[in-house]
Order: sequence, then C-alpha cells, then structure tokens
Amino acid sequence: MIPIPKGAQPIIEARLRGQKPCELILVSLIGPVAEANHTVFANPNGSYDWRWVIGLQLCLMVNAQTRRAAWDMLLAIGKDSPAQLHVWNVDQFKGARVVVLPNPADIEKPRSAWRWARESEPWSDFDNENFAWSP
Repeated sequence: MIPIPKGAQPIIEARLRGQKPCELILVSLIGPVAEANHTVFANPNGSYDWRWVIGLQLCLMVNAQTRRAAWDMLLAIGKDSPAQLHVWNVDQFKGARVVVLPNPADIEKPRSAWRWARESEPWSDFDNENFAWSP
C-alpha cells in the first residue's frame, strides 16, 4: 500500500463526507512553513498516493535542496488531476504553474499505458510578489 503524505488524512476524511477544501493546499517538501493554508508534508524522495488531490488547488513548496526531486513529484501529483498545480521556490520567491497531460497519441489506450508530459509556465513578477506577500 502506497502511503499518503502527512496531513492529508483530514482532507481525505472531508472528501469522504462529500466536502473538499476550497483553499490552496500547500504540499511542503521543506518542512513547516509559516502559512495559514492547510499544509501537507512529503519527503522529497518519497512515493505517495495522490488520488485525494482530484479537483483541488495545490502548491508544492520547494527550496534549493528539494527542487530537483520536486519535478518527479509534480508529475506524480499531476497525474491525479488537481484543478490547479503550482510550485513555489521559497529561496528564489518564484513560482510557476504546472500542467501534466497525457500524450495525445495515448488517449485511446488504457490509462495505465499513458505516457505523461509535464510543462511549466513561470509566474509573472506581479504574481510572484503577490504570493510572497499574501497573508
């Protein structure tokens, strides 16, 4: 059985009751963050069950030590269809939107046979500043 990240259980329990968070959920690869949003903690080199993210807004929090491992995790998370997926580098104060989609040639195949692609688009200076200073 693949584990879930620390802090995901309350979200899963809410989803089982037919509810889902409307706020941006932070997924931290850097330990505790000083943010009011619900935060889930993951080991940058860990493998997790991400099915609970369907339709949610997520932001993966990374730093210089975890940013390389983050790309594989973003691909794993993105395969489970979050509504939005972002990454925020706390060292650089820069973010990006991440999109994970199957190769169009694979759509007729079973989902387990799909090949996936990950693309990112850097946030604008305005968005970076707004996120860095949001309460």
